[in-house]
Amino acid sequence: AYRRQRQMCIRDRYFGLISYGSGGCDVVAVTSEYWKLEFEKRQVADTKKIAIVGSPSMEFFLETAYAEPFNCDHMIVGHVTFFTTNFISGYRDFIEHEAQINNIKNIRKLLPIEVNLIVSLHPADDSEDYIKLSLIPGIYLKYNENVEKIIENSWLCITNFSSVYLTCVALGRVCILLGHGLRDSKYINMLKKLPGDKVWSSNYLEQLLVTLTCLKDYNSALDDSRDVLFSQYIQYDESATAVAKTVSLLMEDM
Repeated sequence: AYRRQRQMCIRDRYFGLISYGSGGCDVVAVTSEYWKLEFEKRQVADTKKIAIVGSPSMEFFLETAYAEPFNCDHMIVGHVTFFTTNFISGYRDFIEHEAQINNIKNIRKLLPIEVNLIVSLHPADDSEDYIKLSLIPGIYLKYNENVEKIIENSWLCITNFSSVYLTCVALGRVCILLGHGLRDSKYINMLKKLPGDKVWSSNYLEQLLVTLTCLKDYNSALDDSRDVLFSQYIQYDESATAVAKTVSLLMEDM
């Protein structure tokens, strides 16, 4: 009855891909009250119910990592990882892609020479589009590798706008949301809607990279990110798991 694009059919009901954020399904599952309100703004006639279930993918991290600060007696400044946005494959935006390349080059210049900059490519990225970065000393490309392992092996993460931010915070790593260098207002508006502080200038980024070498400041920034993320954007209910809520929702009226 609604937009059925590469969907899965279970007992005559369809689940799967529709236009992102359109809310065109008969039932929409969201992670928190915030996202319920966002989807209600886009709600169309087909949508009969918007249910808060939490986040099955984040629940494990919440239970195992949420209460733990950076687990060391002093700050260990290791790898910095930049998680790319797939501007070419996702948006056909070659200008913004080049701006992202320049941003990565600038980050490399701001980091101490002994700190490696890992560039983790989006799964939809073509590694050939980043080949020029691999020629720069101190920059290492990673493609199709385990994201959680990359985060755990990083001291600090940076991205433009990506769901990887959620995983970083849940795994106990500060993730900087970088607005500096974004050109198109649609990307800037997307970034503004994400939780956490944004970095809009190279000078502030440089200052932040120094500040976060202090363990106290690092853990303070991480706590602030978690407070915002898990109080507003991902609802965590100890009485019922997100998986159980999701299954219950799928089984309704079947």
